[in-house]
Amino acid sequence: MHSLVVSVASEDEKLGRDTDESYTLQVTGDTATIKAASTYGAMHGLETFSQLILTRNLRRSVMIKDKPMYKHRGLMVDTARRFVPISLLQKLIDGLSYSKMNVLHLHLTDEPACRLQSTTFPELTKDLGSAFYTQSDMASLVKYAQARGVRVIPEVDVPAHAWGLRPLKARGLSYCSEENGVIDNTPESLQLLDALMKEFATIFPDPVMHFGADEACKHNECPGNCTQEGVHAVEEHMQTTLKSLGKTPMGWNDVFSDPKGGEPNAALPGTLIQNWGQQAPTTFASKGFGVLDSTYKQMYLNQQCCRVVPPAGPGEKYGMCFWRDSGEGMTGSFAPLMEGGEVAMWSDNYCGAPHCRINGTYGWMYEPEQDDVFMESFGNSVFPGAAAAAGSLWKYDAALTPKSLPSTDFVNSINAHVDRLRARGVPSCANGCSCDWGSACLGDTTKFYGGRDTPYNVRVKLTNTGCDFNVHIKQKKVCNTKTGHDLASLKKGDSYTVVGQDFILSGIDGTTEKDGDQFSVWVGDGTWMNVDLDLKVTCDGTDYINMAP
Repeated sequence: MHSLVVSVASEDEKLGRDTDESYTLQVTGDTATIKAASTYGAMHGLETFSQLILTRNLRRSVMIKDKPMYKHRGLMVDTARRFVPISLLQKLIDGLSYSKMNVLHLHLTDEPACRLQSTTFPELTKDLGSAFYTQSDMASLVKYAQARGVRVIPEVDVPAHAWGLRPLKARGLSYCSEENGVIDNTPESLQLLDALMKEFATIFPDPVMHFGADEACKHNECPGNCTQEGVHAVEEHMQTTLKSLGKTPMGWNDVFSDPKGGEPNAALPGTLIQNWGQQAPTTFASKGFGVLDSTYKQMYLNQQCCRVVPPAGPGEKYGMCFWRDSGEGMTGSFAPLMEGGEVAMWSDNYCGAPHCRINGTYGWMYEPEQDDVFMESFGNSVFPGAAAAAGSLWKYDAALTPKSLPSTDFVNSINAHVDRLRARGVPSCANGCSCDWGSACLGDTTKFYGGRDTPYNVRVKLTNTGCDFNVHIKQKKVCNTKTGHDLASLKKGDSYTVVGQDFILSGIDGTTEKDGDQFSVWVGDGTWMNVDLDLKVTCDGTDYINMAP
């Protein structure tokens, strides 16, 4: 039995970007002492203490001095495409706190809706029934999170992904591309956005506010009547507005990167860049911008990786997905510009027509009547992947390279944390299981959330028109890019039609398999809905892995 003494230098410490989260934990005989500069550092010390007890690693002599490598260690939750109930958000906040993560980023607006009540513009949520957050709901959630050392950052995504703001058209909001939901650069539109941002800024005490800025002009091509100049003007205006409200603007990397060659484009000094793309963090730091890592190939939880334990073979992606050196190259003068990173859990797959136009194989979970099954599906997809990322963002260990993972220590550590999370009521994919949007394991069987498998509504005819070697078609397995049930092998000129299932492509040249690039995991994945295609398969010998960004 140990006695515990906790000492905090300042109990009045505010939770923000520069909060001191360091602590020391010392055990001498039967006395454990935690000393911290802030309440939030003490929380981390208590979590470490509890983990030592639960894992039976608490000895009579212990000295730990600990602090995070990065100040921003977060989870982005897409509440816009599919409403995420407050009860689930609270459980996710608990999981973040237990994992020593300190930011919940809420994506509040997108194609189907704005999910936060506005008293200035009540029409935004008038037709959403109960599927939105009242300002009282959100204020309570912010307090709940703060009590657990978690900041809440709101995102109002503009100028693109803004179709959820369409009720404001009657007040003068206009779009340069109706189909793509890109807001036009007009005085009336900017005034409305200013009023909305001003109102929402009062609800969230955090110094950071996210203004989106992603995918307005994809691949340097602007949709509809939009222009790059108009898009940039809206993005610059939003940053200026947020600064005038005392907020630090944060935007997706598109505000900096598009178009290529014009960097930093519309990004203004002092804006934080959240990088979902493949650019090195030094790309942004070299221009003086703070950067967060959300690289989609590794940090998007809905890539459905990192959950098969033990791995079945070399194709399993358990360690590659979420354990990474987010700050690679950020040394010397660049080091202070590395804010940290966020994993992201998008809800596209739960949003089908007519709410969302192209995605949503699991759109049957969209309505509030399906909240229970949705929360199980969504929650099991967040942890433990988010916790694995939490470890690398707290203190990256270069010895744990993707090639060396999953080591026994890594797997055991993750599994022990999963047990702790589940015991504390946090949804997490059970050890030894593979969880995706529609299913999880239940003993030796598969539990389908709807009582049955949800088939992909696809018919894709594939014809090998340009590969001199055989093109191999495989049924895709969760968390794996190489193994799976063989469907067909196509010589040049051969065709095969895939119906109602996920698939990947690779090449076979003699006895050597040529792997498809990582986009192959998106061929026929859970975002496909009502797909009927005839595709020609060609081959490009370019070494994409080693190409410069």
